Amino acid sequence: MFLGIGLDEIPSLKDWIAILQREGYGDQLRWTRPAQWHITVKFIGDFSVSEIPELAGKLRNGFSQNAGGQMVVEGAGFFGSLRSPKVLWAGVEKSDWLGGLNKIAENVCREAGIPISPRPFYPHLTLARIRNIKSPERLINEVEAHENTLWCQQQVQEVILYKSELTQDGPVYSVLDRFELKKKVDSQLY
Repeated sequence: MFLGIGLDEIPSLKDWIAILQREGYGDQLRWTRPAQWHITVKFIGDFSVSEIPELAGKLRNGFSQNAGGQMVVEGAGFFGSLRSPKVLWAGVEKSDWLGGLNKIAENVCREAGIPISPRPFYPHLTLARIRNIKSPERLINEVEAHENTLWCQQQVQEVILYKSELTQDGPVYSVLDRFELKKKVDSQLY
């Protein structure tokens, strides 16, 4: 299980991926499916089904106190070394409100006995897992050419609790619950 932010369709990113696939990276990378694109807020892992309602109630309470915001998906990069990249990703602009969602999730999950992540929160969209790439230099150059590309901006109004099921064709995500964020109040007087 994990907490995430669902993404609207991102045509420019899908177009770029189609170009990469036509250039011969189709078989060397295991691509994520656009219909399942998301930004992970907190990985939970295995969790007792009987305890989900209590966890969901606490998450709902925590998230409802925090306003959403504008999420910016931009740039591209890798996890792993440049000689042996492991994951191709699109970046997400860091923001206080997005970091706040991670902090709420970490606190609620810690209280439920779910371990805190030892890694800093680094929001991103996983595009592909890299298998055995023959010449990473070409792909590295292509990614570097898009390190500042703006892919999309999206208003975030909810956090989703997903169940992840591993299959031969890759993971399949299903929605277990949705947590609405507090609506922003316009402070302008008319």
